[in-house]
Amino acid sequence: MLSSLIDNALTHGANQVILRARPDRPFDPIWEVGQTPAQAAFLLVEDDGPGIDSDFLPRAFEKFEKHGRSSGTGLGLYMARTMIEALGGSLAVETSRRGTTMAVAVPLSMSRISVGVSS
Repeated sequence: MLSSLIDNALTHGANQVILRARPDRPFDPIWEVGQTPAQAAFLLVEDDGPGIDSDFLPRAFEKFEKHGRSSGTGLGLYMARTMIEALGGSLAVETSRRGTTMAVAVPLSMSRISVGVSS
């Protein structure tokens, strides 16, 4: 999931991507998918790219959505979203022309995750 977010940032114009871990989310998101767990650790993916267009942001995490002449498949953010939601977490976005920060909220308690086992 983090690899997908980092790759997406580099594919779309970032020169530098920084990965940080924090006990809280340092911003109020302009967009969020999933539900932020009551007890979570936050993994931040910060880049210095051109930002995500505000008109495109609501569609950015959907399958096969691409912006402009993107060289990607339109699956990276969708796959990250799917993994985050499967973990019972959320992904929040802050973006501007100076870069984008994505905050992945990972639950500290795994009790919300159900795992099916077949025999």
